[in-house]
Amino acid sequence: MLLRPAVADFIELASMTEWLELEIEQVEIGSESPFIGVALKDTNIRSEHDVIVIGIKRAGGEMIFNPSADTIIEERDALVTIGSHKCLEALERMANPGKQVRR
Repeated sequence: MLLRPAVADFIELASMTEWLELEIEQVEIGSESPFIGVALKDTNIRSEHDVIVIGIKRAGGEMIFNPSADTIIEERDALVTIGSHKCLEALERMANPGKQVRR
């Protein structure tokens, strides 16, 4: 904490979920998702849904940490995300149209 006080402050702030309302969640990419075959930058997940994708777990088990904007989303990916509960619900509905949100 002494060497990296900004990191410690961030973790402390992020863990105060009742104040900041941040959640870390995974959003599954189903077969009907409009995101399949689309680069992360072209999904507008961050700009339109106020959600940050911090990782992608591929169906085969590969984990991509801090995916680049050019990373293509594939069917059965699990997007590891940070955002508010409301924003994550909206993203999950958009990522999987017709599927009931489980939150």
